[in-house]
Amino acid sequence: MYPTFLSPKFLSSFANKPVSFGYGSMSEFVYNNNYSRLKDDGQKEVWAETIERVVGGTMAMASNRFAEVNESVDLVPIAEEMYERMFEMKFLAPGRGLWAQGSKIITEKHLYPSLNNCAFVSTSAIQKEGSKPFCFLMDQLMLGLGVGFDTEGANKITIKQPGNTLRFVIPDTREGWVDSLRKLLDAYFYSDFLPLFDYSRIRPAGQPLTIFGGISSGPECLVELHTKVSDLLNNQIGKPISVTLIADICNLIGKVVISGNIRRSSEIALGPSTDEFIQLKDWKVNPGRSGWSWCSNNSVTVRDGDDVDYQKIIENVKVNGEPGIFWLDNARNYSRMNGIPDYKDHKVLGVNPCGEQSLESYEICCLVEIFPSRHDNYEDFLKTLTAAHYYAKTVTLGKSNWSESTEVIHRNRRIGCSLTGVVQFVERMGIETLKSWCEGGYRHLKDCDKILSDQFQIPMSIKLTTVKPSGTVSLLAGATPGICYPIANYYIRRVRISNNSPFIPKLKSLGYNVEADVNNKDITSVIEFPIAVSSSIPTTDKVDVEKKFELAALMQSFWSDNQVSTTVDFRADESDKLHSLILEYKDKLKSISFLQQFDYSSAPYPQMPYEPISEQTYGEIVSRIKKGSLTTIVDAVDVQFCDGDRCLV
Repeated sequence: MYPTFLSPKFLSSFANKPVSFGYGSMSEFVYNNNYSRLKDDGQKEVWAETIERVVGGTMAMASNRFAEVNESVDLVPIAEEMYERMFEMKFLAPGRGLWAQGSKIITEKHLYPSLNNCAFVSTSAIQKEGSKPFCFLMDQLMLGLGVGFDTEGANKITIKQPGNTLRFVIPDTREGWVDSLRKLLDAYFYSDFLPLFDYSRIRPAGQPLTIFGGISSGPECLVELHTKVSDLLNNQIGKPISVTLIADICNLIGKVVISGNIRRSSEIALGPSTDEFIQLKDWKVNPGRSGWSWCSNNSVTVRDGDDVDYQKIIENVKVNGEPGIFWLDNARNYSRMNGIPDYKDHKVLGVNPCGEQSLESYEICCLVEIFPSRHDNYEDFLKTLTAAHYYAKTVTLGKSNWSESTEVIHRNRRIGCSLTGVVQFVERMGIETLKSWCEGGYRHLKDCDKILSDQFQIPMSIKLTTVKPSGTVSLLAGATPGICYPIANYYIRRVRISNNSPFIPKLKSLGYNVEADVNNKDITSVIEFPIAVSSSIPTTDKVDVEKKFELAALMQSFWSDNQVSTTVDFRADESDKLHSLILEYKDKLKSISFLQQFDYSSAPYPQMPYEPISEQTYGEIVSRIKKGSLTTIVDAVDVQFCDGDRCLV
């Protein structure tokens, strides 16, 4: 075991300290189901032990770096400050960090990408790179990152007739699965041997995955990937690869990763403002894509000088909520969009799935979440920023299993210190205080970065700040995600879980409603948690769409030098405003996506993730729930790597 720089005396002071989970049992369930690891003694971690592991793993990385550069730094006060601020949820490592940092994934496997949130890969060099972008996407998804891709490779390579068949026994490893995709694509890109796959070494469904946790899926989902991709490529022999075919291959990869027990896979597809791309999710035009196209959000890439018909985009948004818009030159030319271009990111080609990080091809990035509403004063906020920056910057010391990725990570040292629960902070402290804390906090992070970069003897970070949409991490702290407004002040939050989960009998005994998933009753159950948000915070249906644009632009100007994840949900009667608002804000934002609100009271489908309820109903549900802990339960199915159900929570 590596030294944690946390003394027994220090740790004992937190041993019996209550954990301030923001949403009570809901947060406790999320923690135990997603982030509490199984210890060597067969018991699950409690919160204090998880934070000890995460801080200890971070300090081990920092200590190793200081040894390499012969730098003497007292890590004890740094570790203690980081531990206290994470324990109190003033900031948190990303979900991937809460799960992987300090575990065998890092200490033995050295899979440092697992500590990161997101990645991007471009297909623009497909003539030279061939299958590499697709293999990178699959590999990083299997390590738990959300991955963006573009369709720039369209028409740059012709699909060829494969050569003779050659047997390939697929190893039962992540690398083996990725290599099988490489061999299949190369057969059609270069007329190489067509692999005759042997799946016999892949363990049957239901066996435990010892390093990442969870259970194996068996080979069936991989067979489906190979079959579907082969069918698509056979239909295109002699033709240039198209925008649609690139998206299809990437989406099918996402589907196999989900089925392969990384429970969620997050992708974004970037493409031109052509009918082909804009209509990728129009089922009347592309009915055959419905089986896999849901694996990515889609956004149009707009460059300066492009003649873009924004109204056409809006009309498609009204149909299915997509595509979003990514203004590439804004991302390349600006850090914070405060009127001062710096051109730092002139190599940027795309974004991560929820649009909060501008990224180069093969770049990956670590984001941490800071909860300003959990701070009573500015000085305390600055101390949290120092600790959060230290965590994220330390993660950049790790190497990727892809040399192209390591090069760009170590050159850019890009991180994302994200503010979440922004509307809660505004409700407590006001918009002017938000501006002040953002402006001063950004300057403070720049100072922190200079000091730590000097100590680590690495470049300063090209970018430092972001606003991500959050998800399960914000649920731990009871924060509204990113800059989103809540759907209601009182609502039911439904969570799906395996029928064999040991959480089910415990939750039932405490009085929570648990029922069979109507769409998957033999495999999945649905748990209902009552949630209350301050009644002084306006719900999203009461906030005009103009104010949502305005808040996004404010955070892009005062805080985020990367991007602000902006999914603007709008009422049906506001759709006619979108065109003028896009024109007004296209020079103030780097990306935006949309989602039309629907009437939750009409229950368009059963067991929705969110269901608004009255204060009285909330009180009645809470009165039936008994107090009880979930920390002693050992669940057979562990982590879900992707934080959000989608990019709007």
